[in-house]
Amino acid sequence: MKPRLILHIGSPKTGSSSIQKALFDSRRKLRETCDVHFASTDRAKAHDKHLSTTKASVGNDTERAEVEYNALIDDFERSGAAHLLVTEEQMWTSKPSVARFFKRFTSTFDVDVVAYVRRQDLFVEGLYSQHMRLSHYR
Repeated sequence: MKPRLILHIGSPKTGSSSIQKALFDSRRKLRETCDVHFASTDRAKAHDKHLSTTKASVGNDTERAEVEYNALIDDFERSGAAHLLVTEEQMWTSKPSVARFFKRFTSTFDVDVVAYVRRQDLFVEGLYSQHMRLSHYR
């Protein structure tokens, strides 16, 4: 049986930041109770999500993608866990490069993709509200 790679990809405006923070804060408990390793985030500025993975997967920089892939695999192998968790809502994008990046994991992992969606009217309302809050502080 292959280990499981759990990819939480968003979508935006569905509480992804709260989910990421909760997963990050619970990473020790995830490991102890579920044998799930929350992948290292030390390659990115945000400590509770995997921005380095997003940057490697959405672009066309094959060297960066290879470095990130190897970093994730090495981190997982060092952890000794049975499963790996990666979370970042920008992987929600429909860019083919994201699928190509994660396709290589299928030889080693069973891949589960977790994505929350929101009714379109509430999604637009959330975006508008965020825009208004951010523009208020400018």
